[in-house]
Amino acid sequence: GSEAVMLAVKAARAFTGRSRIAKIEGAYHGLYDYAQVSEGAAPEMPRELRELLKGLRAFRHDNVLAVINHGLWERRPYIVYDAFEGASVGAALDEARRVDELLDTSLLRAIFDGVAGTLDAAHNAARPLLHLDLTPGCLLFHLDPEGEVHVRLVDFGLGRFAGPDPSAPMRSARALRN
Repeated sequence: GSEAVMLAVKAARAFTGRSRIAKIEGAYHGLYDYAQVSEGAAPEMPRELRELLKGLRAFRHDNVLAVINHGLWERRPYIVYDAFEGASVGAALDEARRVDELLDTSLLRAIFDGVAGTLDAAHNAARPLLHLDLTPGCLLFHLDPEGEVHVRLVDFGLGRFAGPDPSAPMRSARALRN
C-alpha cells in the first residue's frame, strides 16, 4: 500500500507536471506522509464499528472473506472484502421461490455445516467475534465443477452501521416459509 501510493504520487506529478495531488478523505492511503496528512478533521467512525473491524481483520478462517480495506464515504462506512465468485443464499432462495422449487438438501447441509464451523471458530477465536446479523444475504456459496460447496460469511453485523437499505427484500423466517 504505502509504496504504491508513493509511486502513484510520483508518477502523477511527473505526468501532469504539477506538484499538488488530490486525496480522497476517509480512504486508506498507506503510511506515506504526504498522503496521510489532512487539512480538516476527517469524520470519525463509531468506536463499536472500529472495534468490530479490528476483530474482523485479525480473524482468519477459510470461510470468512478477508477484509481488504474499510473507511467512510460521505460519512457512511464501507468495507472491501477479498474477491469470491458465488451467490448469496438469499439470492438462491429468491430464485428457488420464483421457479417454485426447493434448494437441494445436500447443498443446504453443506452450507449449514460450513456456517456452523465458521461461527464456532469465530466465537472461540483469541478475539471472539459474534455475527450479530446472520441472514441469507450474509452467506455466500459457490459450487465448483467437482460438486464441492465453498461457503463464505460476510458482514458480521457491519450492515447495521450503514443503515437500512429500503430496496432490500425482507427475508425473515416467515417470509421464507411463504
